[in-house]
Amino acid sequence: MNLVHDEELARLLPVRVAIVEIELIDGTRLSERVSAVRGTPRNPMSRTELIDKARDLTAPVLGRDVSERLIETVYAIEQVADIRKLRPLLQRG
Repeated sequence: MNLVHDEELARLLPVRVAIVEIELIDGTRLSERVSAVRGTPRNPMSRTELIDKARDLTAPVLGRDVSERLIETVYAIEQVADIRKLRPLLQRG
């Protein structure tokens, strides 16, 4: 797998566009341009996808239980009376 920076696509920022190219063993080349990368305003993730991504990124660092509490707390942030209560959820160990 190779990641190739494309200056032409970089000029489109903040719109995020990607081109995925695959070469099969038989030499066949497949290519697709994605005009609205998943997770961007033009192609937003669902709440479930967002939670799954947050869990995948935070659980290895914070632990499964703390990660779940952090996600629940952020989704109910308007009910947090003291923002300092987030600190233990954002610290490792």
